[in-house]
Amino acid sequence: MRTTRPVRARSAARSGTSLLLRDVDRAVLDILKARAERHGRSLQAELQLALRRAAHRNFDEALVISEAWQSRHAIASRTKGRRAARPARALIAQDRRR
Repeated sequence: MRTTRPVRARSAARSGTSLLLRDVDRAVLDILKARAERHGRSLQAELQLALRRAAHRNFDEALVISEAWQSRHAIASRTKGRRAARPARALIAQDRRR
């Protein structure tokens, strides 16, 4: 007896690629299923969202970018002769003395 594979019609709007993932840890699968149910999504939709989020910058990458920006900002502030920001308490006290 010959078995046939189901044929799926692809929508023109759907240009994604299929992915087969084997040997998923049972605990991980249970967590993903629970998360999908909690959010009212299918397991497939939950996995797609998780992959999309993971594909974006992670915290370590964001931290490196943030530190570089803060360093550049500090150097720019010093070269322009700016003083460090004063605490709000000092500004309020100065305003009250006027």
